[in-house]
Amino acid sequence: MDVLERLRAQGVRLTGSRCRLIAGIPRDTPFRAEDLWKALRARDPRLGRATVFRTLAVLQQVGVLERVQRPDGSWCYRLCMGAAHHHHLTCAACGRDEVVDGTPLADLEAALGRVAAAYGYEPARHDIRLLGRCPTCARAAAACGVQPPEPGEPPLFPGRP
Repeated sequence: MDVLERLRAQGVRLTGSRCRLIAGIPRDTPFRAEDLWKALRARDPRLGRATVFRTLAVLQQVGVLERVQRPDGSWCYRLCMGAAHHHHLTCAACGRDEVVDGTPLADLEAALGRVAAAYGYEPARHDIRLLGRCPTCARAAAACGVQPPEPGEPPLFPGRP
């Protein structure tokens, strides 16, 4: 099922602006809302910034997009069509983001349920992101002795998502 079919099935109103916006969403890489708006506005100067942000919120609400925090603390979105519950490995140096399905983390997920119960919470959802260095950046850092940035510091290569 593609994005538009999924939205129709959920009763989301598909205006011309929303359809053009959805067509402009990068399929393979995380993107910033502001960057998407600027790219789409180059083709359609009437497209409002608020329309982009409202549409992204709707897409996130119905499970088509997810909001992901980048190593520098800013937020981006990524398409997650058909993705079951999953987590992320994020490189603090380049921003590379790997999706990890929940299967290898079943013990951790069970532990999270026990923690919630110990505090009297009814868990609704959780997000797990492991921040570190991808293999490429780890090799490059080892070769030249560079330390990765701490969480919350800007990435070494800020142009990457």
